[in-house]
Amino acid sequence: MKFLIKALSFSLIVGLLNTAAFAGISISPVQLYLTDKSKQRSATFTLESKGDDESPRVFEAQAVKWTQSPTGEDIYSPVSNIIINPKNFILKPNSKQMVRVGFTQSVESMNLAQEEAWRIIYTELPQVTNDDSKIALLLSINVPFFVGKQEPAYLKFISTKQNGRTVINVENLAKSHIQIQKLYVMDKNKNVVAESSDMKYLLAHGKNRYDIGNVTLNGASNYKVVVETDKGDTPLEFNLVE
Repeated sequence: MKFLIKALSFSLIVGLLNTAAFAGISISPVQLYLTDKSKQRSATFTLESKGDDESPRVFEAQAVKWTQSPTGEDIYSPVSNIIINPKNFILKPNSKQMVRVGFTQSVESMNLAQEEAWRIIYTELPQVTNDDSKIALLLSINVPFFVGKQEPAYLKFISTKQNGRTVINVENLAKSHIQIQKLYVMDKNKNVVAESSDMKYLLAHGKNRYDIGNVTLNGASNYKVVVETDKGDTPLEFNLVE
Protein backbone atom coordinates (compact mmCIF):
# COMPACT_ATOMS: atom_id res chain seq x y z
CA MET A 1 0.00 0.00 0.00
CA LYS A 2 1.24 3.50 -0.77
CA PHE A 3 -0.06 7.04 -0.98
CA LEU A 4 -1.28 8.32 -4.30
CA ILE A 5 1.36 10.77 -5.50
CA LYS A 6 -0.21 11.83 -8.81
CA ALA A 7 -2.83 14.32 -7.63
CA LEU A 8 -4.34 17.45 -9.07
CA SER A 9 -5.81 20.06 -6.72
CA PHE A 10 -8.89 22.08 -7.64
CA SER A 11 -9.86 25.05 -5.50
CA LEU A 12 -13.53 25.95 -5.11
CA ILE A 13 -13.90 29.48 -3.73
CA VAL A 14 -17.60 29.62 -3.02
CA GLY A 15 -19.81 32.59 -2.36
CA LEU A 16 -21.54 33.45 -5.62
CA LEU A 17 -24.76 31.40 -5.40
CA ASN A 18 -26.91 29.94 -2.61
CA THR A 19 -25.45 26.52 -3.36
CA ALA A 20 -22.15 25.69 -5.06
CA ALA A 21 -21.28 22.34 -6.62
CA PHE A 22 -18.06 20.93 -8.01
CA ALA A 23 -16.53 17.50 -8.51
CA GLY A 24 -19.52 15.70 -7.00
CA ILE A 25 -19.64 17.87 -3.85
CA SER A 26 -22.23 20.57 -3.12
CA ILE A 27 -21.99 23.20 -0.36
CA SER A 28 -24.84 25.14 1.24
CA PRO A 29 -24.94 27.95 2.19
CA VAL A 30 -21.95 29.39 0.38
CA GLN A 31 -21.48 32.27 2.83
CA LEU A 32 -21.58 31.96 6.62
CA TYR A 33 -22.89 34.80 8.79
CA LEU A 34 -23.02 35.68 12.46
CA THR A 35 -24.67 39.08 13.00
CA ASP A 36 -23.68 41.68 15.57
CA LYS A 37 -26.78 41.10 17.74
CA SER A 38 -26.56 37.36 17.56
CA LYS A 39 -26.33 35.50 20.86
CA GLN A 40 -25.21 32.49 18.86
CA ARG A 41 -21.63 31.35 18.84
CA SER A 42 -21.59 29.40 15.60
CA ALA A 43 -22.94 29.00 12.06
CA THR A 44 -23.44 25.78 10.12
CA PHE A 45 -22.96 24.70 6.52
CA THR A 46 -23.47 21.35 4.82
CA LEU A 47 -21.35 19.40 2.37
CA GLU A 48 -23.17 16.79 0.32
CA SER A 49 -21.72 14.04 -1.85
CA LYS A 50 -23.84 13.59 -4.99
CA GLY A 51 -22.23 10.44 -6.39
CA ASP A 52 -23.19 6.85 -5.61
CA ASP A 53 -20.16 5.30 -7.27
CA GLU A 54 -17.42 7.45 -5.75
CA SER A 55 -15.08 6.34 -2.99
CA PRO A 56 -15.25 8.01 0.44
CA ARG A 57 -13.39 11.35 0.52
CA VAL A 58 -11.34 12.64 3.44
CA PHE A 59 -11.25 16.34 4.34
CA GLU A 60 -9.39 18.42 6.90
CA ALA A 61 -10.10 22.04 7.82
CA GLN A 62 -8.37 25.23 8.80
CA ALA A 63 -9.55 28.78 9.45
CA VAL A 64 -7.68 31.88 8.28
CA LYS A 65 -8.28 35.55 9.01
CA TRP A 66 -9.29 37.37 5.84
CA THR A 67 -8.18 40.96 5.22
CA GLN A 68 -7.34 42.92 2.08
CA SER A 69 -4.52 45.18 0.97
CA PRO A 70 -5.20 48.81 -0.02
CA THR A 71 -5.43 47.63 -3.64
CA GLY A 72 -7.85 44.77 -2.96
CA GLU A 73 -5.57 41.73 -2.82
CA ASP A 74 -6.75 39.08 -0.36
CA ILE A 75 -4.51 38.44 2.65
CA TYR A 76 -4.91 35.24 4.69
CA SER A 77 -3.39 34.98 8.18
CA PRO A 78 -3.34 32.02 10.62
CA VAL A 79 -5.77 32.19 13.55
CA SER A 80 -6.43 30.13 16.66
CA ASN A 81 -9.73 31.55 17.95
CA ILE A 82 -12.05 29.79 15.45
CA ILE A 83 -13.69 26.52 16.48
CA ILE A 84 -14.50 24.10 13.63
CA ASN A 85 -16.45 20.93 14.31
CA PRO A 86 -15.56 18.54 12.82
CA LYS A 87 -12.12 19.61 11.62
CA ASN A 88 -11.59 16.26 9.94
CA PHE A 89 -14.18 13.92 8.48
CA ILE A 90 -14.86 11.27 5.85
CA LEU A 91 -17.58 12.14 3.34
CA LYS A 92 -19.13 8.92 2.09
CA PRO A 93 -20.86 8.58 -1.29
CA ASN A 94 -24.39 9.98 -1.38
CA SER A 95 -24.17 11.38 2.15
CA LYS A 96 -24.15 14.72 3.98
CA GLN A 97 -21.81 16.25 6.54
CA MET A 98 -22.77 19.26 8.67
CA VAL A 99 -19.91 21.53 9.77
CA ARG A 100 -20.21 24.06 12.58
CA VAL A 101 -17.94 27.11 12.72
CA GLY A 102 -17.80 29.66 15.53
CA PHE A 103 -16.30 31.02 18.72
CA THR A 104 -16.31 30.33 22.44
CA GLN A 105 -18.27 33.58 23.02
CA SER A 106 -21.30 35.20 21.39
CA VAL A 107 -20.85 37.80 18.65
CA GLU A 108 -22.69 40.35 20.78
CA SER A 109 -20.05 40.07 23.49
CA MET A 110 -17.21 40.60 20.99
CA ASN A 111 -18.10 44.32 20.57
CA LEU A 112 -16.80 44.50 17.01
CA ALA A 113 -16.23 47.99 15.57
CA GLN A 114 -17.03 46.66 12.07
CA GLU A 115 -17.72 43.37 10.34
CA GLU A 116 -14.76 41.01 10.33
CA ALA A 117 -14.10 38.17 7.91
CA TRP A 118 -12.51 34.73 7.87
CA ARG A 119 -12.21 31.90 5.38
CA ILE A 120 -12.93 28.29 6.27
CA ILE A 121 -10.82 26.05 4.04
CA TYR A 122 -11.51 22.33 3.73
CA THR A 123 -8.79 20.44 1.88
CA GLU A 124 -9.31 16.98 0.47
CA LEU A 125 -6.55 14.52 1.37
CA PRO A 126 -5.10 11.93 -1.02
CA GLN A 127 -6.21 8.35 -0.48
CA VAL A 128 -4.14 5.21 -0.04
CA THR A 129 -4.13 3.20 -3.26
CA ASN A 130 -2.39 0.29 -4.96
CA ASP A 131 -2.53 1.97 -8.36
CA ASP A 132 0.25 4.55 -8.63
CA SER A 133 -0.71 5.40 -12.22
CA LYS A 134 -4.09 6.80 -11.25
CA ILE A 135 -4.60 10.58 -11.04
CA ALA A 136 -6.72 11.93 -8.19
CA LEU A 137 -8.67 15.18 -8.43
CA LEU A 138 -8.44 16.72 -4.98
CA LEU A 139 -10.80 19.48 -3.97
CA SER A 140 -10.19 22.52 -1.76
CA ILE A 141 -13.35 24.24 -0.51
CA ASN A 142 -13.04 27.87 0.58
CA VAL A 143 -16.09 29.29 2.44
CA PRO A 144 -16.39 32.98 3.48
CA PHE A 145 -17.31 33.54 7.15
CA PHE A 146 -18.59 37.04 8.03
CA VAL A 147 -19.07 38.16 11.62
CA GLY A 148 -20.66 41.42 12.75
CA LYS A 149 -23.20 44.02 11.66
CA GLN A 150 -24.44 44.00 8.06
CA GLU A 151 -24.83 47.51 6.66
CA PRO A 152 -26.60 48.65 3.45
CA ALA A 153 -24.44 48.95 0.35
CA TYR A 154 -22.47 52.19 0.24
CA LEU A 155 -20.10 52.36 -2.72
CA LYS A 156 -18.19 55.10 -4.51
CA PHE A 157 -17.08 54.68 -8.14
CA ILE A 158 -14.32 56.86 -9.58
CA SER A 159 -13.31 56.95 -13.26
CA THR A 160 -9.62 57.44 -14.12
CA LYS A 161 -7.33 57.03 -17.11
CA GLN A 162 -4.26 54.82 -16.76
CA ASN A 163 -1.91 54.14 -19.69
CA GLY A 164 -4.65 55.07 -22.14
CA ARG A 165 -7.19 52.71 -20.58
CA THR A 166 -10.29 53.55 -18.55
CA VAL A 167 -10.25 52.23 -14.99
CA ILE A 168 -13.20 52.30 -12.59
CA ASN A 169 -11.97 52.45 -8.99
CA VAL A 170 -14.49 51.34 -6.38
CA GLU A 171 -14.47 52.11 -2.66
CA ASN A 172 -16.63 50.33 -0.10
CA LEU A 173 -17.60 53.01 2.41
CA ALA A 174 -19.64 50.64 4.58
CA LYS A 175 -18.45 48.81 7.70
CA SER A 176 -19.35 45.45 6.18
CA HIS A 177 -18.45 43.58 3.02
CA ILE A 178 -20.07 43.56 -0.39
CA GLN A 179 -19.65 41.08 -3.21
CA ILE A 180 -19.89 42.60 -6.70
CA GLN A 181 -20.97 39.86 -9.06
CA LYS A 182 -21.40 41.92 -12.23
CA LEU A 183 -20.76 45.55 -13.12
CA TYR A 184 -22.24 47.70 -15.91
CA VAL A 185 -21.42 51.26 -16.95
CA MET A 186 -24.52 52.88 -18.49
CA ASP A 187 -25.04 56.21 -20.24
CA LYS A 188 -28.02 58.52 -19.76
CA ASN A 189 -30.00 56.55 -22.33
CA LYS A 190 -29.51 53.34 -20.33
CA ASN A 191 -27.13 51.94 -22.95
CA VAL A 192 -24.42 49.67 -21.57
CA VAL A 193 -21.05 51.08 -22.68
CA ALA A 194 -18.91 48.69 -20.61
CA GLU A 195 -19.43 45.67 -18.41
CA SER A 196 -17.49 43.19 -16.31
CA SER A 197 -18.33 39.77 -14.86
CA ASP A 198 -15.18 39.81 -12.74
CA MET A 199 -16.53 38.91 -9.29
CA LYS A 200 -14.88 40.87 -6.50
CA TYR A 201 -15.27 41.00 -2.72
CA LEU A 202 -14.73 44.32 -0.99
CA LEU A 203 -14.40 43.88 2.76
CA ALA A 204 -15.34 46.68 5.16
CA HIS A 205 -13.77 49.94 3.83
CA GLY A 206 -12.10 47.92 1.06
CA LYS A 207 -11.03 49.13 -2.40
CA ASN A 208 -10.64 47.54 -5.82
CA ARG A 209 -10.62 48.41 -9.52
CA TYR A 210 -12.16 47.42 -12.85
CA ASP A 211 -10.17 47.91 -16.05
CA ILE A 212 -12.79 48.44 -18.76
CA GLY A 213 -10.26 48.90 -21.52
CA ASN A 214 -10.32 51.42 -24.35
CA VAL A 215 -13.81 52.70 -23.57
CA THR A 216 -14.04 56.50 -23.82
CA LEU A 217 -16.30 58.19 -21.29
CA ASN A 218 -17.47 61.69 -22.16
CA GLY A 219 -17.65 63.09 -18.65
CA ALA A 220 -18.13 60.76 -15.69
CA SER A 221 -21.31 62.57 -14.58
CA ASN A 222 -23.02 61.35 -17.76
CA TYR A 223 -22.83 57.73 -16.59
CA LYS A 224 -24.12 55.43 -13.90
CA VAL A 225 -22.57 52.26 -12.52
CA VAL A 226 -25.02 49.40 -12.00
CA VAL A 227 -23.90 46.38 -9.98
CA GLU A 228 -25.34 42.99 -9.12
CA THR A 229 -24.34 42.08 -5.56
CA ASP A 230 -24.96 39.67 -2.72
CA LYS A 231 -27.14 42.30 -1.02
CA GLY A 232 -30.29 41.19 -2.82
CA ASP A 233 -31.75 40.35 -6.21
CA THR A 234 -32.23 43.98 -7.29
CA PRO A 235 -29.22 45.61 -9.03
CA LEU A 236 -27.85 48.72 -7.31
CA GLU A 237 -27.17 51.99 -9.13
CA PHE A 238 -24.47 54.53 -8.26
CA ASN A 239 -23.18 57.77 -9.72
CA LEU A 240 -19.81 57.76 -11.46
CA VAL A 241 -17.37 60.54 -10.55
CA GLU A 242 -13.87 61.51 -11.62
